[in-house]
Amino acid sequence: MLKQYKNWQNRLAQTKLVESENRLFKILESGNIVSIQLDTQGKIIYCNNYLTQITGYSKEEIIGQNWFDLFIPEKEKKQVQHIFYNSITPYNLVENFENKILTKTGQPIFVSWHNTQFKSESNQIVGIASIGVNITNNKKYENRLKEKNQEIEIQNLEYKLINEKLSEAKEKAEESERLKSAFLSNMSHEIRTPMNGILGFAELLQEPDLTSEVQSQYIQIIENSGKRLLSIINDIIDISKIESGLMQVDIKECDLNQQMNYIYTFFKPEVEAKGLSFYFKSSLSGHRTMVKTDCEKLYAILTNLVKNAIKYTDQGNIEIGYEPIIYKGEEAIVAYVKDTGIGISPKSQKTIFERFIQAEGTDGMALQGAGLGLSITKSYVEMMGGHIWVDSEESIGSIFRFTLPKQEALTNKTNHAQ
Repeated sequence: MLKQYKNWQNRLAQTKLVESENRLFKILESGNIVSIQLDTQGKIIYCNNYLTQITGYSKEEIIGQNWFDLFIPEKEKKQVQHIFYNSITPYNLVENFENKILTKTGQPIFVSWHNTQFKSESNQIVGIASIGVNITNNKKYENRLKEKNQEIEIQNLEYKLINEKLSEAKEKAEESERLKSAFLSNMSHEIRTPMNGILGFAELLQEPDLTSEVQSQYIQIIENSGKRLLSIINDIIDISKIESGLMQVDIKECDLNQQMNYIYTFFKPEVEAKGLSFYFKSSLSGHRTMVKTDCEKLYAILTNLVKNAIKYTDQGNIEIGYEPIIYKGEEAIVAYVKDTGIGISPKSQKTIFERFIQAEGTDGMALQGAGLGLSITKSYVEMMGGHIWVDSEESIGSIFRFTLPKQEALTNKTNHAQ
């Protein structure tokens, strides 16, 4: 009786196990999840109907095939195989991960897997059983969301760049307006001063009983005021031509030594009248060194730089000169005007070549002038294909250098004039 009872219990347990397995099988076959079983080599032992539905393969085409060869994209095969072979060793099971599988037509499907080791009755690992959820729509949504976020980030970046450009343009416009206002105010003063001198002393000349000496002084003042006014007018005309693109460059042969000597001779009395020494140094052979440049603009450049040096130097010396260099891979000449004047602050050095900007005197106030000379000088140098820069130290002095490019081969030989 006891034996019959035990047999009945075993049959009942087996029946319940079969029923449980059947229920599980029905769930796996009828649900919207992927169910697979792989052996230790990755061969497909079992798959459910849902895998066939989403991939387009039949079970006959799937069972017995290698999972990695049939479903995994070539670029991801090594990574997925690595996860699989780790998972069939004790304690290394990767329970959850996502990857792509390919349909029969080569379309990708994203699946989120939950893995468990499949063991024999002797507790040996004989494969992997996996349950997978099709998350393709979720991935598409995530990708669209990422793309949207990227678009928003790009738009925000574009808005930021636009705002920065607008802010920069506004600052430049405000700075330009400020400089122009300061220029007009300064120009008004610069024009009125020599005009007052001309008109005032012309009226004084009409007074009777003036000695010839006083008359000569008044005439000299009128002449100097006229020259100053003419210089301002010429600067305004030049900067207007430069701004409108009407300024032309006339490149021809020019005797550099002759130009330098003329500048040296012309300004020497004015320099020495201030108690300064004046030097001219050249590094070219021959008495008539010919270079190709715009002679008139070269004269204007040197004149502006020497005038500035005289204006801002109260003691010491001024030196002009030139020497051959290699500029942009070609032989060229660098000319310079050096002084021992008040120098230029690092801040002012950044803006000294801009329009309407003037250097400051030792008391922090700009000295007389329209603030156009160095801007015109820079424009002329660049028109002739050169470059101008300044090295300066406050209370020590300044040296302005500019290049005259594309010169013929030059030899070194130093000549000095004093």
